[in-house]
Amino acid sequence: MLSSTFGQANNARDPYFLDFINLPPRTYKDYFAVITSPLSLKGLQKLVKGIHGRQPATGISDFKNWAALEDRASLLWTNAHFYNEEGSDIHSLATDLKVDGPVPWVTPCG
Repeated sequence: MLSSTFGQANNARDPYFLDFINLPPRTYKDYFAVITSPLSLKGLQKLVKGIHGRQPATGISDFKNWAALEDRASLLWTNAHFYNEEGSDIHSLATDLKVDGPVPWVTPCG
């Protein structure tokens, strides 16, 4: 299910996720100075697939349980809330992600 969500967002069929797919450009030096643990949806997807750097996917998730995945996913909105002004578009989108659940687009196995 995670892959289909990324496919939709990458094809711009669901613009809701677009601001969270990639990290901000490296030219936003202040963002990376303030946010110590940046995370994007693509970065989260790589961790789920066990991808590290430019190495191929191991197929073994970095997350040993659902709670660990939820905890890491919470950085998506925590970072957005911390960096962006309340009432801004990205702050509001982050709030929506938080309300919908940490990872509503991922179905746990088992």
